[in-house]
Amino acid sequence: MEYTYYLEGYEDDFGPWTDDVKKQYTNLEGGEYVFHVKARLPNDQETSVASSSLISVPVPWYNQPVYYAIGLVLLIITIYTLFRYRTYRLRELNKRLEKIINSRTQELLEQREQLREANDELTLTNKELDNFVYRSSHDLIAPLKSIKGLIGLAKRETSEKDQLDYLGMMNMSVVKLEEFIKSIMEYSVNSNREVRKDSMVFDELIESIKKDLRYFDNAEKVTLIKNYPPDLKLLSDKNRLMIILSNLITNCIKYHNYRQDNPVIEVNVETDVSSNTVDIEIRDNGTGIDSQHLDKVFDMFFRAAESKNQGSGLGLYIV
Repeated sequence: MEYTYYLEGYEDDFGPWTDDVKKQYTNLEGGEYVFHVKARLPNDQETSVASSSLISVPVPWYNQPVYYAIGLVLLIITIYTLFRYRTYRLRELNKRLEKIINSRTQELLEQREQLREANDELTLTNKELDNFVYRSSHDLIAPLKSIKGLIGLAKRETSEKDQLDYLGMMNMSVVKLEEFIKSIMEYSVNSNREVRKDSMVFDELIESIKKDLRYFDNAEKVTLIKNYPPDLKLLSDKNRLMIILSNLITNCIKYHNYRQDNPVIEVNVETDVSSNTVDIEIRDNGTGIDSQHLDKVFDMFFRAAESKNQGSGLGLYIV
């Protein structure tokens, strides 16, 4: 025998004939149903329809209107909460971004200021370099031209005394050239070498400078007065300190007042134990520097009018 089934309320009509004696329905929605079935004999004769009583399937709680309302309210609350949370996160993110932007902006402003300062410094350095090349070339060539001219005069001179005079003038030009080259070397060392910390006995430094200057013109006429402990030790850049003190003491000898009875140079040192520092003062009773030149004495190649024919003009600049 074959069977056909029809679940009223779920299907529209009987389904196809089958020899399956079972019929299963799943996931039925809540409501009322009537089950119908009929059979067919091998001679194609159909039986009458057999029907069940009314079958009631309860509506699931989640499909009831009240729960729809509750679900809708919960959904709205969830959406609102997520919106508020997202708004809060965006606000916090904006604050962080503002801090980052402000920080980066400040960094950019500082970098721009550093670039401006570096550019100004580079402009000044280029200006000084141009001036240095021009003036140093002139100061290097002038003694050489002088020596060359004196050699030519000495060749034509037969008098031994005159030849010795020419040799003396040549020696002066050589000394001047030597001093200028020494100043250039000091300038180069100061510009390119890192500052060092050397332990030294200060008096040994002064005595070394005194020894180097013992054959300087009029050096024997000057009395060097030391106002510091003989065993005073310092921690500093020995080479740079030597250049500073040597330039200052050399200037004292070079531009001293030798018309007076007692030319002196004082080296005074005051120690500050609390800050672990010393103040070094080089003082003389020479001619001094005119007040109109005081703001220029540390400029490159500056020479006061009364001393324009002496020195390289680099000494105090290097100091």
